[in-house]
Amino acid sequence: MPLFDTHCHLQDPRIATQLNTLLQHAAAADVQLMLCCATSESDWNIVLDIARQYPATVIPALGIHPWYATDRSPVWHDRLRTLLANPATAVGEIGLDHAISPRSDADQDALFLAQLDLAAEFRRPVSLHCRQAWGSLIEHLQKARRLPPAIVIHSYSGPPEIIPRLLPFNVFFSFSGSLTQPHHHRAHATVPAVPSARLLLETDAPDIDPNPVPDPEGIRPFGPPNEPANARAVAHRIAELRQSSFNEIAQLTWNNARRIFVLTSHDHPDKELE
Repeated sequence: MPLFDTHCHLQDPRIATQLNTLLQHAAAADVQLMLCCATSESDWNIVLDIARQYPATVIPALGIHPWYATDRSPVWHDRLRTLLANPATAVGEIGLDHAISPRSDADQDALFLAQLDLAAEFRRPVSLHCRQAWGSLIEHLQKARRLPPAIVIHSYSGPPEIIPRLLPFNVFFSFSGSLTQPHHHRAHATVPAVPSARLLLETDAPDIDPNPVPDPEGIRPFGPPNEPANARAVAHRIAELRQSSFNEIAQLTWNNARRIFVLTSHDHPDKELE
């Protein structure tokens, strides 16, 4: 059953030199597609090069992570607009992070809103980082003059009660290897609360290496560092938490992810995903 890793960083120096091996591992684990997310201007071209090298497997996403909000160049917006002329490109990783210190909320907000608007203009899905900024995120989404066709909150860590408030904004919820950590009780409670049509999985490789989890097929997690093949371990844990089967979760998340990210290989869709 194929799997779609909806958030990883293949350009990260910890794994970038092992791409052939990592993609062989992914193929062996039936991880057939992955979204490779940039984090700053400096890695946009690297992410695009990886996607060109592995066009059947890797979908690129370009954006500036909130950690690097103050590092952007004066021409970042023009550069990103030019690169988004490639219809096979998503937008990410973008977002808000109120857990870092020091931080500039003004810089984060301006950067997030500008990238969100670009995604809406080009009708591209977004991979979004949000940490301890749920109120601000909802406020920004409510005030946005237009929204992209889909917003994927990667490695979702918010409480279950926020999910209904985010659904009207075309939001999907992706879960990572943090689910395999026994103490991550809030995520364990949140996974069953996500509507089936909005559920996704990811690895966030090379970060969030999963703990070993029950795997009746005998495919144990790789790492550390983490890698896309470990999407299989995440799928098994989601299946446990939703009292479902591995095959059902694999098929569900594969279909959901393809509806979102394979749109990037076509011209602008006519309406939001439902």
